Amino acid sequence: MIILELLLEVIIIGFISNILGKYTRYYFLKIIGRERSVEYLSGNSADQSNRVSHGVLNFLVGVGVLFALLFIVVLIDMYLFHFL
Repeated sequence: MIILELLLEVIIIGFISNILGKYTRYYFLKIIGRERSVEYLSGNSADQSNRVSHGVLNFLVGVGVLFALLFIVVLIDMYLFHFL
């Protein structure tokens, strides 16, 4: 059971941080004209603090995007199925 919880946590945190957070930051920076590479936003460098700071930023942005997406889905669900 502990292995399953650990595996699920790694998958969810990896999804939030590595997909939602990193690519949201990438496209946002691209839109505002401060384009950075995906490798840079991943924190791939020899500096440990750079890796940690990018990882934390990616996670926080990913959590925000996940909550926003869930909020939009709930609003759509309420509008389509409960207010007819």
